[in-house]
Amino acid sequence: MLDVLDTDAQVQELFVTEELADGAIAERARSSGIPVHLVSSSIAKAISDSVTPQGIVLVAASPLRPLQSVAVDTGLVVILSAVSDPGNVGTLVRTAAAAGVDAVIMTEGSADVLNPKTARASAAALFSVPLVVDVTLSDAVDHVRGLGCTVVGADARSDEDLYSTDLTAPIAVVLGNESWGVSDDDASLLDRNLSIPMPGRVESLNVAVAGSVILFEALRQRREAPGARVSSGGPEEART
Repeated sequence: MLDVLDTDAQVQELFVTEELADGAIAERARSSGIPVHLVSSSIAKAISDSVTPQGIVLVAASPLRPLQSVAVDTGLVVILSAVSDPGNVGTLVRTAAAAGVDAVIMTEGSADVLNPKTARASAAALFSVPLVVDVTLSDAVDHVRGLGCTVVGADARSDEDLYSTDLTAPIAVVLGNESWGVSDDDASLLDRNLSIPMPGRVESLNVAVAGSVILFEALRQRREAPGARVSSGGPEEART
């Protein structure tokens, strides 16, 4: 919860039980001018979605943004195409935030990014990266391609090895549904598909794992590229 107060989240109010009224989170909220309301444990449980609430409930403005607001700075964008599991979506949002991506775009059919399970899996990262929801894959691809991104997908059947592909230019990584990946019709929208080498006896990876591998491989390449540097906020080209 303290992590949320360290983000750009527009926190509107905080509800805490008496046991936590003088705790670090409540004190941080008060010092930031956020109203803090003292409630009983039963009320905290009633307004929380958690089976075992922590005694703190935070109310914040929605972090969702329109597609047209997405811009390219780090040159990494994630597009989730009908990724339906809230845990996977939350994990990918957290990974994207850690990798310093410019935005996470979720197409129609993806899990609700504001779902409580998604929010918990993201560990407050919902407020650390621009989020777009309920757009078509076609519109998402058109927008990021217009920003100069090459659109790449993850497909275990591809002959193009992730580790042999130059990922230092701006890219948008499309990750598909857990069961069928990116549909054949939607695959035609992509510029290329990459596969992750797997010498073991496994045909595919969980979508959240695959997405993490791709993003951090792109980050590694940018860190090691001649004349490049990576700051705490993400990869940046060296100033000349």
